[in-house]
Amino acid sequence: MSQTLHIFRKDIRHHWPEVLVSLLLLAAFVWHESAAWSEDFPSFSLLQILFSFVNTLMPLSWCLMIVRLVHEESLVGDRQFWVTRPYEWPSLLVAKLLFLVVFIHLPVFVAQLLLLSRAGFPIAPNLTGLLGMQIGLGLLFLAPITLAVVTRSLAQALIVAIGAFLVFLVVGSLVSLVPSETMSSALENSGIFQGFVLLAAPVAAILWQYARRRTWRSRTLLLAAGAAMVLVDVVTPYRTLIERQYPLSDSAHPAPVQLSVLPPPPPPVKKAPSSQGPLGNTVLISIPVHVSAVAKHSVALANGMLVSMEGPGNFKWDSGWNPSGMEFWPEESSSALQFSMKRHLYESIKSSPLHLHLSLALSEFKESSLRELSLPEGEFAVQGVGYCHVGRGYFPALNCRSALHEPGLIASGVVTNASCSEQDKVPSAPSRNVAHQLLRSGHGGFVNPGVSPIKTFSIYLQTFDDTHESPEERVRMHFCPGAPVRFATPIRSGYTRLDLQTDQITLENYEVHSYGYGALTLRALP
Repeated sequence: MSQTLHIFRKDIRHHWPEVLVSLLLLAAFVWHESAAWSEDFPSFSLLQILFSFVNTLMPLSWCLMIVRLVHEESLVGDRQFWVTRPYEWPSLLVAKLLFLVVFIHLPVFVAQLLLLSRAGFPIAPNLTGLLGMQIGLGLLFLAPITLAVVTRSLAQALIVAIGAFLVFLVVGSLVSLVPSETMSSALENSGIFQGFVLLAAPVAAILWQYARRRTWRSRTLLLAAGAAMVLVDVVTPYRTLIERQYPLSDSAHPAPVQLSVLPPPPPPVKKAPSSQGPLGNTVLISIPVHVSAVAKHSVALANGMLVSMEGPGNFKWDSGWNPSGMEFWPEESSSALQFSMKRHLYESIKSSPLHLHLSLALSEFKESSLRELSLPEGEFAVQGVGYCHVGRGYFPALNCRSALHEPGLIASGVVTNASCSEQDKVPSAPSRNVAHQLLRSGHGGFVNPGVSPIKTFSIYLQTFDDTHESPEERVRMHFCPGAPVRFATPIRSGYTRLDLQTDQITLENYEVHSYGYGALTLRALP
């Protein structure tokens, strides 16, 4: 223990400037976070822009401090001066961890307690969640610690970090070409192997370096772990797993929504040149569908969609499963399924009659714990959510904050373009102007990683008028005092897969010539 404290005191003398900078950045972060909850805090201002850099500089200062702290007794090579001292590696490792606990984890924990108190949330019920956040923060520190134990100097660590980042971008781009891989996040228990390797490999490398200082073996271990994760990603049969999790709907297990393909919309008066468009070498296809059979107080969510086509001359095209986010609500009667494809492929088949097959991976959420609230003036509490107030931005919204993670929430209300001063002059809106927003619980209900225990989010209730497509003509809900808003907790009730098929479809009748919001864009296969 005396040796551990000796190393700890030496590190304080050598690294107090980095500690001071990180504490100042943490103080600025706390001030900015608590000020941002205010109803009068400007969304866009010079102060806001300046403090936005704190969110980047604070973790960077921690990474720099960690790398320099480990390099104080470098583990690469065998000619370091500290090796000649009677240091025991457990004492050295514990001293470094003690430094991180005292000068990063403890100040962050105090800051989290302060933020919880200022946000109006009780501290005692959230202590377990704060402990989880501290563990998550420690796991994030594995990256700079691992980088430091296999490099000799700060310059070398910076070069390796940049190289690793570039490799990550390249490998990520290549892995995304694996059919249906982009929808892996919609699978239950996906990424368990990668998560285990991502935790075990750095821990093993750190312990190996401190115990034996076998640098090249540690580097080889890390490279092998990275290669194993990529290999598993490539060979995983995502399509089979997706279709197993989302069984095809039948009479015993009906889909939460019924869709049928509608005739194509009338052609625009003036078509955009087909050689080049807003999406460059990509063409957006929009298939209008009739929506029905969505149960009251529920929503059908399309987690992903697969598009396949067959045509003359044995032509076949398959998009693979791609993530989505389309929502189907009880008041809707029509919608559009959109996908993209390469322009050169589109030009070769746009006039040919095609057999189109659409598959949607659906999950249903039912409302529970319904509660209706007449909006008061100023800030107010929402049961199961946190605290909200009416935002003052261009788009009417409720700005809310909750403790530890974003809550699962369904918000509903009647929308109208009338401002609060005009509400009494506007007749009751028809049911088609009932709008909803689904917020799924962040990180599956677990605490979010990060520093702040307060999670902010906004609730927008807006819809398109049936006769307009322009975003400027959206029908929005103005959150006025006394306006009723219904809140509910979404409960997932199951997974199903819905198939749609249509023959003799000609793509040029469904090409999108103007681009707005709400497109379900799929990665096009070459």
